[in-house]
Amino acid sequence: MSDDGRAAGTESRTASRELGKMIRTARKRLGYTQEQLGTMIGCTQSKIGKLEIGFRAISLNDVEPLIVALELSDDDAQSFRHLARVAANMRNDESTGTWPRWFTKYRDLESTATRIRSWTGERLPGILQSELYMLAMFGAPGKDPDVSDVIRGRLERRRVLDRADPPECEYVFSPGFLSHLCGSYRPGVALDQIEHLMRIAEYPSVSVLILPYTSGLPCNPGDFTIFTVPGTPRLPPHDEAWTENEHTGKAIPKEEDVRTYLVRWNEIRNACLDGNESLTLLDKHREEVRHQP
Repeated sequence: MSDDGRAAGTESRTASRELGKMIRTARKRLGYTQEQLGTMIGCTQSKIGKLEIGFRAISLNDVEPLIVALELSDDDAQSFRHLARVAANMRNDESTGTWPRWFTKYRDLESTATRIRSWTGERLPGILQSELYMLAMFGAPGKDPDVSDVIRGRLERRRVLDRADPPECEYVFSPGFLSHLCGSYRPGVALDQIEHLMRIAEYPSVSVLILPYTSGLPCNPGDFTIFTVPGTPRLPPHDEAWTENEHTGKAIPKEEDVRTYLVRWNEIRNACLDGNESLTLLDKHREEVRHQP
């Protein structure tokens, strides 16, 4: 197993153990037996026992019932959801094989962050891709099982934006992004993707922004994303950065390194068109694509 795979497994097991401690502590505080708690959320005593020792990864379907049954405070509930997503998402990533091992950490950060600030230049993040765009990239599903898995995995990632507590997201693209999109794909695909982006930009928690050619920035840095990660019983809320190229990616957890990316982000963000101006530019390209022969 690669170092990334071992690290992912370790983090998943750690999250499961911390969840177990939270369940056991809250259950005992309320005076419930494992059997009583299991009855309250519709599962067996054995399952509660395995959850409490971290032997079993929690199902996301059990998270909210447990939060209610254990009468967790708002802060504890947020930590509980965070740990549950880490444990459940890493378990699913390792079993489905829909993305490379090195991407597991990104999935964890994306699914648990309270804020996402993303600069990807001309590249379109999977979470923002329309299904038709994915099909154009990877081929029709059904012909290759791996293609179906990849598309399913990317659609699954989009659920982050539909949560009751979605992260605050800002996705920034270079001015060449739309030219690349419209020049590299059939008009129907480009039109579908632009309209999909415009719909996502209407989410209250999402901003889709374009860096204009007139920004005056001396050079554009490589792709990076900054995630604000919620606190846990062991760590306070903090920012982590992620860098990526076409071959691999890596997390940047050190505070001094993250500060460098925050400076870069602020330079880019301050030079962007605002949300309405970016939508106007998207709409302009949409109309141009519509009238292509």
